[in-house]
Amino acid sequence: LLRAFARVAGRRPEARLLVVGEILPFTNAEAVLSQLGLGDRARLTGYVPFQTWIDHLVASDVCVNLRFPTAGETSASLIRILGHAKPVLVSCYRQFRELPPDAVGFVDLGPAEEAVLEAYLEALAGNRELRERMGRAARRFAESEHTLPSAAAAYRDAVSAVWSERPRLAALVPARRPRSIPWRRTSRVPGVLKAETSVEGSRACHLPGAEEGLRPGFGRVAHGLGFRWHFDDDLAGRL
Repeated sequence: LLRAFARVAGRRPEARLLVVGEILPFTNAEAVLSQLGLGDRARLTGYVPFQTWIDHLVASDVCVNLRFPTAGETSASLIRILGHAKPVLVSCYRQFRELPPDAVGFVDLGPAEEAVLEAYLEALAGNRELRERMGRAARRFAESEHTLPSAAAAYRDAVSAVWSERPRLAALVPARRPRSIPWRRTSRVPGVLKAETSVEGSRACHLPGAEEGLRPGFGRVAHGLGFRWHFDDDLAGRL
């Protein structure tokens, strides 16, 4: 992105680049900026508070939200960019290819990535009507697919589809009862109903002694929820 922007900036003196968010040390981004001689035309903000990130987003004309590799996750920053009606460039990879082509620009991975980025940035910088058209399509997509009701409906449909397939799926799974890690969650809030939940998980997938490694992980999750986690000798835990 920095190299592609440097070439566009050489033709467009008004262009500015903000790289917002934490920069991983191994990228050597500061050194690359220095080598490209961009001066104050490109700035790495580092981590910023959420509202500052939104302010930068609102002020932008074009956004770049590349992500590779991924685990198939949804990008919260990308959804907010779409919701703010901003044209955005994304990696042409897996889940991002499900996005509507009139709302985003797909950037090929591999040797052509830098050239494709440059071409997109140049085209969008010189065409306000194109930026606005992509922005309108982005907002339409966000409003139709990424509201809370539509997300809840998608979860409902997915669970219903799996539930309806349970007889067929059960026939594919060996009839083996997994050994479980039981735990109990008890609310600390007065008047709130107490509940028990059993987490089923086979220990066969863990190496000998790996159970000990579960303790700090569960503890961090419990702490994040505002509870205390207590382990019994048999690895059972309670909140």
